[in-house]
Amino acid sequence: MSGAAEYGDMRIESPWIGPAPPPGDGPHRYFFTLYALDTVLDLPPSAGRPEVEEAMEGHVVERAVLMGRFQRD
Repeated sequence: MSGAAEYGDMRIESPWIGPAPPPGDGPHRYFFTLYALDTVLDLPPSAGRPEVEEAMEGHVVERAVLMGRFQRD
């Protein structure tokens, strides 16, 4: 996708392990946010959340939130 960027170095071990609620604990909710910006961020691919959020300040045109539910039996 032209102009899209993903931040965070996926080649290193990430604390994100995907949906993993305790078995039998019922459905858990997971939120993902997509931002439309009026500029391209000038950040290295390894930039973390604080750096990305700071660079986005004043440039968010729109945002969308996706909520998914997952449970393990």
